[in-house]
Amino acid sequence: MTPKRRSSTVGRWARIGALLLVGLLGSAAAHARTLCGNPGDQPRAEQLYQQAQQQPGTAEAAQRLQESIALCPGVFQSRYTLADTLLQLKRYADAESAAGEAIATADPNDWEKRLASWVLVAEAQRGQGRWAEAKTTYDVNARALLRPPKGPAPIAPPWFNTAYAAFETALADRGGLKASEIAGVFRSMRSTGAVPRIALRVEFDYDKATLTPQGQAQLREVAQAMNDEAARTFSFQVIGHTDERGTPEYNQDLSKRRAQAAVAELNRLQPRLGQRLHPEGRGKREPRIPNAADETQHAANRRVEFEAK
Repeated sequence: MTPKRRSSTVGRWARIGALLLVGLLGSAAAHARTLCGNPGDQPRAEQLYQQAQQQPGTAEAAQRLQESIALCPGVFQSRYTLADTLLQLKRYADAESAAGEAIATADPNDWEKRLASWVLVAEAQRGQGRWAEAKTTYDVNARALLRPPKGPAPIAPPWFNTAYAAFETALADRGGLKASEIAGVFRSMRSTGAVPRIALRVEFDYDKATLTPQGQAQLREVAQAMNDEAARTFSFQVIGHTDERGTPEYNQDLSKRRAQAAVAELNRLQPRLGQRLHPEGRGKREPRIPNAADETQHAANRRVEFEAK
């Protein structure tokens, strides 16, 4: 179901470092002994790291962390904290690069540290105005860690759900993705051999399958993107999702009607799409944020996915 959207939203990005579980990053000293270029550099690297911790979010902290990393380049905590600090300083390109280095440094089996670093990558891309890339980072790179090829899927930590919902709210407030950005996602996926797919907030009136002005505007962009060279050879499954509130039967029907409404609007905008669009409702079975804790998280679950066939 879809309650009326509140005028207030999550607002500006809350620093991911404040959302991480206590102890996730740990102490740089815990690993520095084996990750320094010279074991004798460990005390100085630790001292520099601690000095940076005393000046959070400052240029001085960034300088101390860079000096610490030069001595002990293999310490994940120093690289992650540097990326977070650069993000706070709005040095977005540098933050993206530092977060990528943190991912490369993290233990491949430590999915939560890698997840935290991917979130920093996404927020740095967002800071540079690269919204489509940031969305792909959240929906593909970050979520891949929550869907491992083997073994049980880990439960997304609360800080990730908060960050993801905040991003989706900011994207909706921006007016969603533009046609060129959606087409860019399709092209990027196609170039890697992946089937083009994107999930977007397409808003409807409360408890109805009637598109809001925001929903109509987002579908105009989708219709244009589907005629891009990267997408025009595909048919698309148009999949409606609801939040978790309400009965399964009710939400299944609502999600199907909303998918049908989206297809009808896309065909009105671009009649040539014709038989390329196939509506499907999945109700509340596939939430992006299971057991959503607040309205912003419920809103992230209400979406329409466009999956190429």
